[in-house]
Order: sequence, then C-alpha cells, then structure tokens
Amino acid sequence: PILTPSAATRADREPASRGRASADGRVVGTAVHLALARAPLGDARAAANWARLRAEQAGRDAGAIDRASAMARRGAGSSVVARALRATRTYREVAIGRAHPGGLVQGTMDLVFLEADRWVIVDYKTDAVEASQLAPHAERYRSQMALYATELGAVTGRAVSEVILVFVDP
Repeated sequence: PILTPSAATRADREPASRGRASADGRVVGTAVHLALARAPLGDARAAANWARLRAEQAGRDAGAIDRASAMARRGAGSSVVARALRATRTYREVAIGRAHPGGLVQGTMDLVFLEADRWVIVDYKTDAVEASQLAPHAERYRSQMALYATELGAVTGRAVSEVILVFVDP
C-alpha cells in the first residue's frame, strides 16, 4: 500500500461532507496550492491571480474564486514566506517517498528552506478554522509534519529547526 502523511490525519477527522461544498473546498485547496507553487515566491498578486484562474477553469462560483484568490494572497504574503525569500536555499513542492514497514510513504512538502544551516518546513493549510481552535486543529497534523521532518533530515543530513503550518483561511 501507498500511505500519505495527510491520510493519517484524515482518519481522525469527521467524515467529509458530500456535494458542492465539499467539491468547492477541494477545488479551492488545489487552486491555492497550485498558485503558491507556481507563482514567484512572495508575489502575492501573482499567487492570487493563479488561484483565481484555476478556480475559474474548474467552473467554481464567484465566492469560491474569490476565496481561493484571497487564500493564495495570504499564503504568499505570510511572514514565513518573507523569511524564505532571505534563506540560503529555497525549494517548493518537495516530494518525499520512502519504504516503511507498512508500505511506501509519500507526500509533498509545500515549501522548504535553509536558514542558519537548518531546514524549515512550511505546509499551507486551507482548512477553515476559528482562531481559538488553531492549536487543537494544528495538532491533527503532528504526525504528517513529524514524518516530513524525519524524512528531510534523513535525506539531507541536516537538522530541521521548524515545521510551520500556515493556515491561509482565517
């Protein structure tokens, strides 16, 4: 079997809702991640435009298009992206894959950068979360982020100093 780090976190969540809202959420999330991977790093305007274009191409309504655009703008304009722009090395969409006793584990790290000779891993999250619930919600991603940190450290021989979740939907 192929295991994805994010699949482990989904097991602890409530079942996904069906229908248009769920489809909109997936399309918006995909549009935001695509925009943050393709637009020049830190260019909030370009990221917003990429997300808008992708959501439009997917036939979403104006609300979903605007949401995708705003989330991409927030992600690209985040303080951690500003740090990445000053980093020694920066990589986006870094794929990992490794055989483990339960099967092949594979995933993609959204943004990785080298700062003070240590890695920083950034994962963009498009979940709608109330500010008061950010900490308990972020806990759901602990195993995914720990796996990313372990794998990146093992492959590069450098320590990971931080793993940062950027929730782009306030």
